[in-house]
Parts: sequence; C-alpha cells; structure tokens
Amino acid sequence: MTSGVSASSTRILRSTAIIGGSNALVAVIRIAQMKVFAVLLGPVGVGLLGLYQSVVSTVSTIGGLGISSSGVRQISEASSSQDERAAATARFTMQRLTLVVASASTAALIVLRRPVSSWVFGNVQYAGTIGLLSIGVLFTIVSSSQLTLLNGLSRVHDIARANVLGTAASATIAVLLVLRWGQSAVAFAIVSATLVGFICSWWFARRVPGAQWTPSFAEVRAESLSLIRLGVAFMSAGLMMSATLLVAKIILLDRFGMASAGHFQAAWGFAIFYIDFILQAMGVDFYPHLTSCVHDRKAANQLVNDQTEVALLLGAPLILGMMTSAPILMRLFYSTEFGAATELVRWLLLGSILKLVSWPLGYLIMARAWVKIFLFVETLWASVYVGLLMAGAPYFGIDSAGYAFCASYLVYGSALYLIANRLNAFVWTSTNARLAVIAIVSGVAVMGFIAYAGWVGYLASGLITLGVGLHALRRLHNIAGDHPGRRLARAVRRLDALRQARV
Repeated sequence: MTSGVSASSTRILRSTAIIGGSNALVAVIRIAQMKVFAVLLGPVGVGLLGLYQSVVSTVSTIGGLGISSSGVRQISEASSSQDERAAATARFTMQRLTLVVASASTAALIVLRRPVSSWVFGNVQYAGTIGLLSIGVLFTIVSSSQLTLLNGLSRVHDIARANVLGTAASATIAVLLVLRWGQSAVAFAIVSATLVGFICSWWFARRVPGAQWTPSFAEVRAESLSLIRLGVAFMSAGLMMSATLLVAKIILLDRFGMASAGHFQAAWGFAIFYIDFILQAMGVDFYPHLTSCVHDRKAANQLVNDQTEVALLLGAPLILGMMTSAPILMRLFYSTEFGAATELVRWLLLGSILKLVSWPLGYLIMARAWVKIFLFVETLWASVYVGLLMAGAPYFGIDSAGYAFCASYLVYGSALYLIANRLNAFVWTSTNARLAVIAIVSGVAVMGFIAYAGWVGYLASGLITLGVGLHALRRLHNIAGDHPGRRLARAVRRLDALRQARV
C-alpha cells in the first residue's frame, strides 16, 4: 500500500474501533479484577488461578474440536454467497455439533480429574477442583459457538455488547467470591465467569433471525465432516497455544516454585492479553472478510497488507509505551510483589511486535484452509518456544520465557511469510516493511536505553514512543478519512452543489 488509503483499511479501522472500544472497557475491568486478586491472593494465589485457567482453556480447546473457528469460516462463506440453504445448514450443524462435543468434554474431564490433577499439580489433591472446572469447560465451549454465529454474520455491535456485559458481570461476581472466601473460591470464580459469559452470548445470539430451512440428514452429515476437518486443524493450533502456556507454567513451577509461576502468569496476562485484545478486535471483522474474498489472490493479499498496517499502527505505540512504563504498570495493576516480572514483561512485549507482523498471515493460511501448513507452522512455534524455554531456564531463570517468546515469533513469522509468498504470491508493501522495521528497532532501542542509561534512558524511551505514536496517529487519521484535505474537498463540493442549485 502506498500513501493512499484503500476502502478495506477504512473498514478495518472502523470495525476495530467498535470491537477495540469494547475490548478497552474489558481490559479496564480485568485490570481492576486482577489488581484485587493480586492484593488478596499474592503470587501463589495468582499462580494457582493461572493453572486453573489453563486447564479450562486447554480442555475447552481440545473438546471444542476447533468448531468455533471453522464455524466462522463456513457461516461467513455461505452467507457471502447468498446461498440461504447453505447458510442455514452451517448454522444448524455448528450449534448441534457444539452441544455434543461440549457435553463429551465435560464428562471426559470429570472421569479423568485424578490423572489431570496428578499431571498438573503432581498429586491428586486437586481432583475435586478439576471436576468443578469441568462445568466451566461446558459453558466455555457453548458460549464460543454462540459468539461464532455472531462473528460469521458480522454482527460486530452484538459481539462488543456481549463482551462488555459478560466481563463486567463475571468480574464483579468473581471479586465478591474471592473477597468472601479467599483462595478457596478461585475455582468457583472461574466457573462463574464462564456461566455469565454463556448467558450474555446466548442473549445476543437468540436475537439472530432463524433460518428458513431445516437441513436434511445428508446435509448435516456433510457439513459436520467439513466443520470437524477444518476445526481439528484450528483446534490443534489453539491447543498449541494453550498447552504451551500450561507446559511453560509447569516448567517454571517445577524449577522455581509456585511464586515463579505466579510471576509468569502476571507478566503473560499483562503483556499478551492487552496486545491480544487489539488482534482479536481486528480479527472479528478481518477473518470473515478475508474468507469471503480469499479466492481472489490480489484482493486477499491487499486485505492482509491493509490489516498488517492497521495492526502495527495501533499496536506499536501501545507496546512501546508499555515497555517504557512497565515497572509502574506492574506495581499499579498487581502489587510490589510482582516487580520481579518487569524484565520478563519487556521481552514478551518485544516479541509481541513480531506477533503483530505475523498475525494477519496466519489468518490467510486459515482462510485458504491449508490445514497441513497451518498445523506445521503452529507446531513449529510451540516446539521452538518450549525447547528454548527448557534450555534457557537453568541459565536465565524466569526471563528465559521472554527470550524464548521473541525467538519463537521470529521463526514463526519468517516461516509464515515464506509460505504465503510461495503459495499466494504475497509480498509486504514498502509501507508495512518500513513500519515493521521502525517498530522492531524502536523496541530494541527502548530495551537498551532502559537497561543501560538510567533515567536518561527512560526519557529517551518516552521520546521514541511519542515519535512513533505521532506518526501512527497521523496515518490513522488519514485512513479514517477525516484529514483536513478531505474535509476541505467535501466543503468545496458542497459549495459547488449549492451554487449549481441556485442557478
């Protein structure tokens, strides 16, 4: 993309503003919630919370079979083709199939609660708690399918409302539970959050007009096979992330203790969550839109470049600002006990710049349904991250989790670009290449200045962040279509129209 502005860039920015705004509110709510948890529970309690969340996330990912991700693709593709019968079949099949896999996943975790407890915690003491968390798995999978329906139909406003209302209600309940019963209420807090999320997603999903056709058994069977085939690939990718995060916590727990796992959970939650909410905001519109045009190679490549630019413009200034103010923010969002995780946070944030660059390319692979390639690159990332973490932990301690994160996304992004270039003739625009270099060099500079120049380094880092932020703001202003030149052009056109009307 040159200095001009494409229609897709404007659409991306507008949809991101809607979902991003709601996610910003969600972020504020979760910051307050985690602050309360950090103060009340300390690093050990936060570490326990992270392990419970990883269990629910991992089992939900496996049990869901990736149907929510493949469902977005199938519903979006059928809806964009104006084939109402195909759209009805996709919706009906996804909803029924989700109920089956959610029930099976819940039952499986209840049956396997003792082995799971032994694997995660090293004993069966937490088997009862694991059984309780199975309820959270049920609500998580069903809620995900309801949001999939809204996503596939591009009901962006409903998704935003469901996210905000669900997060606010669940955080309130969770905090009250922990205030009353302390660490013993952590599992109940997680389950209550999934229940509230289910209720909110159901409320908005029920407002979608019903389909006009009931699909036949043969149609449901064919659609189920398609959803599962694609879904298993997406599930495997999601599992790579959830399982990798869980394995990383177990490695740190085994080597450095529960407090170290708590520091890692806090750093990951701070650095990754607040970047992921930008990516998720853009993905709500980007993935369905990309799916609808993916067979037009030129249009798809243009959309990926547009998305990459918006991701860098929105994400890079935020990342640099968080890197600079990490010590203050960690103490503000958690407590002084979490100051030891500051260096880890910065390395995770530096790796997140590479994640911003590679993220749209991953969606291109998903939209093209290149299943084997998708599995390969996700396995590559997980293998590199876990391998480097295990190798580095004895020498660099908890900070090795940050070093491994940067290296793994460097490998992951390079592999994705080479694949997209070879199979889809994708090439980054000069604008995106320049933005990526600026963001990465700025991130490295901030790390160096802070490490070696004391308060002068913080001042220099602040100036770097300001410069990158002003450049991003100017470009986003241009994309939004409200810069002074366009306003002047619109005013001239209105005056000309009035003059002609008088004549």
